[in-house]
Amino acid sequence: MAVYFQPDPVMRMIEMLGDFMRRLFELPIETLAEDGERRLDEAARRFAGMPLAMARGLSSESLAEVIREDERVLALAELLGAAAEIKRELPFPDEEDTKNAIARDEGIAMALWLQLGIKSSMAHRRDEIFVRVSALKNRGVVCDEALMQEFLTVYQAYEA
Repeated sequence: MAVYFQPDPVMRMIEMLGDFMRRLFELPIETLAEDGERRLDEAARRFAGMPLAMARGLSSESLAEVIREDERVLALAELLGAAAEIKRELPFPDEEDTKNAIARDEGIAMALWLQLGIKSSMAHRRDEIFVRVSALKNRGVVCDEALMQEFLTVYQAYEA
């Protein structure tokens, strides 16, 4: 009887998301400006199971409860981070509406990453989450300090 390699569905989803992000950021800025949000929305539906507009309307706690699977929450955090990055690259990133949209998307992404970093099932990703959260914090993204403190406590215990 032959034994066939069964790819891990989680790793496959992460690979597909990575491929999507690579292709997305290879697009010219004009294409991103016109079509980036639609492409991200389609990816959010595919990888996280909900459109970006719905995700933006829920709290990070509600998102984690609704989505349930850590890998899908991680995908949504990545996509919201990408949405903020695209907005930052647009011709007028300093307009108030754009600044607010960037802050909203980064804030939700940061809270999702923090929640994932607290979960034991994501222990292998804590270093990556720490780097992402630190970069956002240094950029001035506001987060729930209690959530940040809980993550740092778990992270320091993990490091010890």
